[in-house]
Amino acid sequence: MSTYRRFSGQMSDDYDLLTRAYPEYGKLHEILARTISGFFEDDKQREIRALEIGCGSGITSSYILGAREALVLEAIDNEPVMIGKIAENLRKLIRQGRLKVREAGALEHLYTFPDDFFDLIATGFTFHNFTTRYRNDVIREVFRCLRPGGLFVNADKYALDDDERRFEELGAQLNRFFDAFVPLGKYDLLKEWVVHNVADQAPGHAMKEKEALSSMTGTGFVEVKLLYRHGLEAVVKGEKSN
Repeated sequence: MSTYRRFSGQMSDDYDLLTRAYPEYGKLHEILARTISGFFEDDKQREIRALEIGCGSGITSSYILGAREALVLEAIDNEPVMIGKIAENLRKLIRQGRLKVREAGALEHLYTFPDDFFDLIATGFTFHNFTTRYRNDVIREVFRCLRPGGLFVNADKYALDDDERRFEELGAQLNRFFDAFVPLGKYDLLKEWVVHNVADQAPGHAMKEKEALSSMTGTGFVEVKLLYRHGLEAVVKGEKSN
């Protein structure tokens, strides 16, 4: 079994600077949180059991937890630096018992749960880091681990199916990295993010919209929808039917 690790060194150390290069980062997460809140609107008193795959420094985690007061989240990441960051950034929520963090890979962790275990599985800017094959394996495990009536929602890089538009948007995104990091003198970090983003579009790796949504539908998800798109980033959700 392979565990994909694409963040280390300066990329982990300065991860939160990433938001400077993504003007829609906050809006993507707000839509993710509203989707969660609306989906569980009729379950205000019931505790929502949730899993976040690839928590990073805790940015997405805070939006997930802010969506529902009765939500309890287990957040995983396979980078030790990230686990340290989220443990520090969201220590109050950990003390309150609403958040548990663990260093683990996606598949290895999902394999430990029985069928129909989580009400919600959510993630932000993680699945695009997987190869297509690994990602499809994760999607199948996400579906298995969701209870009937459960929700999967992802704010992430969903590549455009039109290659010409896709690479136009990639060029625009790379320019935003230059605008964000050159004034800070973060040239090594700029190089790492440029290489990372170009690699995101490689064959066997790019998470193209049509293919990704078809994979979810083929796995068994219903109400699979792209809720919002800006450039190469989008919010996608799917449900497990009762």
